[in-house]
Amino acid sequence: MERSMNLSVKPCDNFYDFVCGNYMTGYKKTPTSKTIIYTRVADVAHKFHEKLIELIEEPIKPNEIKPIQSVKNYYKICMDDDEEIDDRTFPYFKNYLVPILGRGYNWPISSYELNNNFDWKKVKLQIGNNEEWYNIFFDIKTEIDTDKKIFFIYINEPSLGLSVDNLADETLSSTKLSYFAYMRKCLECFSSNLQKKVQEIYYVKNFEIKIAKIIKETKRNSTKLNNPMTIDELIVNYSFFPWKEYFNDYLKINNTINNYKIKIIINNPTFMIKFEQLINITSKKIQINYFAWRKIISSAKYLNFCFRNAHNNFNIAINNLFIEKEKSSICFDNTLNNFPILVGALYTRSNDHIKNAKENITLMVKNIKNQLKIEINKATWMTYESKKIADNKITATVEKILYPNELLNDTLLNDYYKYLQLFNDTTFIEAVLSTNLFNYKNLWNTKNINNKNEDWTHFASLTPTTNAYFNQRKNYIIIPAGLAQGFFYGNDHPSYSNYAGIGMSISHEISHGFDNQTRQYAKEKNHFNFWINELIDNTYLDKINCILDQYNNYTNSNTIEHINENIADNIAIKIAHKAYKEWKEINKDVGQNLGGKWWSPDQMFWISTASRWCSSLSSNNSEKKMIHTYHSDEKYRAIVPFSNMKSFAADFDCQINTTMNPEEKCRIW
Repeated sequence: MERSMNLSVKPCDNFYDFVCGNYMTGYKKTPTSKTIIYTRVADVAHKFHEKLIELIEEPIKPNEIKPIQSVKNYYKICMDDDEEIDDRTFPYFKNYLVPILGRGYNWPISSYELNNNFDWKKVKLQIGNNEEWYNIFFDIKTEIDTDKKIFFIYINEPSLGLSVDNLADETLSSTKLSYFAYMRKCLECFSSNLQKKVQEIYYVKNFEIKIAKIIKETKRNSTKLNNPMTIDELIVNYSFFPWKEYFNDYLKINNTINNYKIKIIINNPTFMIKFEQLINITSKKIQINYFAWRKIISSAKYLNFCFRNAHNNFNIAINNLFIEKEKSSICFDNTLNNFPILVGALYTRSNDHIKNAKENITLMVKNIKNQLKIEINKATWMTYESKKIADNKITATVEKILYPNELLNDTLLNDYYKYLQLFNDTTFIEAVLSTNLFNYKNLWNTKNINNKNEDWTHFASLTPTTNAYFNQRKNYIIIPAGLAQGFFYGNDHPSYSNYAGIGMSISHEISHGFDNQTRQYAKEKNHFNFWINELIDNTYLDKINCILDQYNNYTNSNTIEHINENIADNIAIKIAHKAYKEWKEINKDVGQNLGGKWWSPDQMFWISTASRWCSSLSSNNSEKKMIHTYHSDEKYRAIVPFSNMKSFAADFDCQINTTMNPEEKCRIW
């Protein structure tokens, strides 16, 4: 941390430059990943991934359960896969696409090559002995409410090959041009008859643009979640798709599951209406070519060298990044994406230290929640009733710390992965497609519907990550095992370090319960504005506008997109600091100073917190990054919230109206 600091900068002038000014000077490139972006958070994630790679590369042990053997085999197949010598991959993929393209035809097809058996509503692809109902027009997810005994099925707009905003934009951006170039390159990889086929992908491109424009025009807010319907009502209202047949293919249900009512939620009803109109006037040829295109772009990085090269060049173009990874890192990323639960199980079973960490971090959460309650109770702009509702919501917030105990249960894991193959003699593309189908079918798994801990799989899937998580509708936070390391947390770290690290992450996620979107949810998880009356609500909105104006003073970007994250940052820094001070007082913790510079433990809390945002992003990349995320640029995440803290100014003796101690400060509480 000390080597990243620029001591020639006064902390009261620019605290980010003071803490991170020399970050890149002391940064050493890691051997397995060379990119133009470096951050302290990314460095922790990288080192964590190195530990996980070591675990997954260990030889299979005689007593290891079948699912863990499968995930190790999957990684090994990826490592052994060679696009230049494996002549089975692309022929397998072309045969896999026969239900879409028809036998003997390349992509894209022309009018005289129509597959007359194609029906966009019932495309079924064969993977080994299993069948996949290939749906690309609806993003369907499930959720269980055990309290109300309801099984929810959410039908959302589809994801597209490129972001909706990019595709729907009337201007021909560089990103859109790169996407079209990627489509043309895949055409070259797939077909030798280039000139006669180019026009066909032009039609595919225009069709996807039309879908994007419908999504953008019809997007609605989340209040639509209050309009559930039954399966029979869904069939009546949107009869153009065989819903019951589709659901039965995965659920084998009628109108109930184990006495649970089934409720369908359409997040964007207008999209459904306009999509039906579009698909009805779209030719079968374009439908076929678009279906094949979506499968091609999702599989390109697993095919031959031509496709993989096209995929890599496209990613470089749209992200403005040069990325070079060793194969072990590529294969690990793929394994983690497909088997996060099993990778989490491997880590949890191999590390005893996180059991002690789990207990300590749980105590930290309790302290942080209590400090937030205290701050809310001090608020003069809230009524007693609104404070009580907020207090109850904090109490009801469930914390899921590091890992679920189910990851240690052999019987449960064996049952959950009962139908997962061992991946012994198979091509990598076949292993990928088989795994994708297995994971999708498991989303519909209702075996444990009566289990109060039905969310263990989601918690388990986040265990081997370094990103904390807040679920606004269910009102819980997840602090994954990947955060119990590095600068985030250590059982032997001083308390200022742990509260500045994982404590700040915990505070940030809990604070999301009171951002501009999530404040609509009370502890019962239903839509409810708990500020009670218009006067309180307007006061809250005034406070938000104050924060919005502050960030606008630092950047020309549209900071309204970042407002919820900025609110959480501003609440979190205050609560994490209060919790640290409380812990320090109760435990008589004197902490440690930094090297020979003699920064006090209180100052070290601020330095440690700001250091998490140290980054090498150039200004161009920062602006590009802000388009794709809901977070402000790293430097502003340190400067703005800290400048709103009187305690920060006191600890560094900042004079009034310096950058880090403006006279006008913004705060929610």
